[in-house]
Amino acid sequence: MSHGLITDARLTRGLLLEQRTRPVHIIGAASAEGVAVLRLLLNLGFEDIIIHDVRERAELRKAFRTTHGAWSRIEQDELWERLAPIYDRGRFGADDYLSGMDDAALVVLGQGWYLEADNRARVADAIPTTALITSMTELYFALHRGPIASITGTNGKSTTIALAEHLLRTADLPFRTAGNERSNRQFLPEIDSVPAGTWALLEVSNRQLLQLSRGAQVAAITSLTPDHLEEHDGFAGYRDTKAKLFEHQNSHDVAIVNADDPSAVEVARRSPAARANRLVLCGVGSYGGPSVSWRDGVLVAEDVPMMSGDGRRDGQTVIATRGDLRLLGDHNLRNAAVAVALAIACGADPSALAQGLRTFEGKALRLQRIEDVDGVEVWSDLKATTPEATMVALEALAPAKGPARRVLLIAGGDDKGLDYTPLARSIAARGVRVLAVPGSATDALERACAAAAVDAVEGMAFERVAGLGEALDRAFELAASGDVVIVSPAAAGFWTRELRGGTSLRRLIRQRARVPQEVPER
Repeated sequence: MSHGLITDARLTRGLLLEQRTRPVHIIGAASAEGVAVLRLLLNLGFEDIIIHDVRERAELRKAFRTTHGAWSRIEQDELWERLAPIYDRGRFGADDYLSGMDDAALVVLGQGWYLEADNRARVADAIPTTALITSMTELYFALHRGPIASITGTNGKSTTIALAEHLLRTADLPFRTAGNERSNRQFLPEIDSVPAGTWALLEVSNRQLLQLSRGAQVAAITSLTPDHLEEHDGFAGYRDTKAKLFEHQNSHDVAIVNADDPSAVEVARRSPAARANRLVLCGVGSYGGPSVSWRDGVLVAEDVPMMSGDGRRDGQTVIATRGDLRLLGDHNLRNAAVAVALAIACGADPSALAQGLRTFEGKALRLQRIEDVDGVEVWSDLKATTPEATMVALEALAPAKGPARRVLLIAGGDDKGLDYTPLARSIAARGVRVLAVPGSATDALERACAAAAVDAVEGMAFERVAGLGEALDRAFELAASGDVVIVSPAAAGFWTRELRGGTSLRRLIRQRARVPQEVPER
């Protein structure tokens, strides 16, 4: 791995508490992770906490509000006031950021510390070799007094963890969730009040795996396709980072994988649990050994291992039918299979899971139908930041063997070094019209679409627009009843630039759906 700053000493509760009177530095002062760790350390009685952020002090309040969307404005203001004394003595801005770290006993890194090469080098140089290094995710693993189930994956992990959460609730199992989005509240600051034996359900990104030195009792991966390549020196580095979640497991744990994704399977097989026949294969089709899979429209669990007593649910159990699942698309068949396998591994009664599948409505911003404007369906897939994710959305909304309907795709943003050729071919095969906002990924997609255009069906077109507002205006000019408009960026940076300030996509759509008022003749 090309970066990591991993401490040799494995952090334990005892080792953490030994640092209460020593200097502790948190990098990322306004991030959800940084604030969660700061609140934890204050609750544990830490006395010497210094926070750092490359942004200026005056910019932090706005950033804090953005990263704490799960909190009401009143709660945000109360939390800000409580933490103000710590912020008042923080190190901010280009000149003060990372200063005075020579005596650091413990350094906490947020998941974005290495995103820019210059900052990565600066952080590595600033941390003394004697300091312990940890992260929010590592602290969950070190401090939680119960079993942990973790989900990772390039695409699908947020939907899968939301469904797994819903299934555990339906099955009446005790759990707490820590997601990887601003709409989630971290329970780390109150972790000592969580009853012993409660499951921790953690969504873990590649960035959060960098400092991880422990394995989850149940670990699952939904998919593994090229992403964040510039951060990991290529796909091999990205893959190996994801693999850490499985490599640190033991033979009594449970590993779960989307078996239809070869790269994900290769990573999951690195788990000692796989060598003990405790790897659950999930997907569409029949698999040998432990599995949860869709067979002719029926979801069947077979010999799924469980954490309680190292046992397993022997034999085949019918979980549900395709009609029980409200989520759209074949990719969600696989996500549902992974979520069901996780719930069973955690101890859920399989007979309760069909009800959970029937009542789960999906995750916001992931292939979510948000409006119907004069017969035009408008879908939000804002979390699709890779071409593979957008391809999945197109397959769900315009399946190759399904009824033909025109699709207008709003996409574009920042290129992460990904290959847009397969997406362009999918666009060409379906005659999709692309309305592309500015960005380096837009350039790459346009080149790929131009190359794919020779095999395009009627209707394919690529059109550049100035931004999301113009894209929506143009989409409603072009669309007719029965057509589909989908916002699925296939790139990074879309949310930040096109919906800056927390602007609602639904609000923008509704503004454009108003019927023009005629001016009466005089």
